[in-house]
Amino acid sequence: MIRLCNTSDTEIIGQIINDAAPAYKGVIPDDRYHEPYMTIEELKHEVNDGVVFWGYAENDVLLGVMGIQDKGDVSGTLMYEPTNAAVESVQSFCLIW
Repeated sequence: MIRLCNTSDTEIIGQIINDAAPAYKGVIPDDRYHEPYMTIEELKHEVNDGVVFWGYAENDVLLGVMGIQDKGDVSGTLMYEPTNAAVESVQSFCLIW
């Protein structure tokens, strides 16, 4: 199920982002890649700056998230997928979206 994420999802959103980040190591510039890739404080800052997270959940478990930020004439979208067995379900979510 695709759903809008809320503040109660903050910890799991952070886990999903940090679980997905190593797949982009070497793609993300070295001066910007660090572990954890995004702290909870940074995540909260992004949400306060207008990033809205939508997620894919199965059996009330959030498996993947997508952050969307509207900046007037431009919108940015970031996808975060876990690196575990849920990837196939999340990829289906991306196709549906």
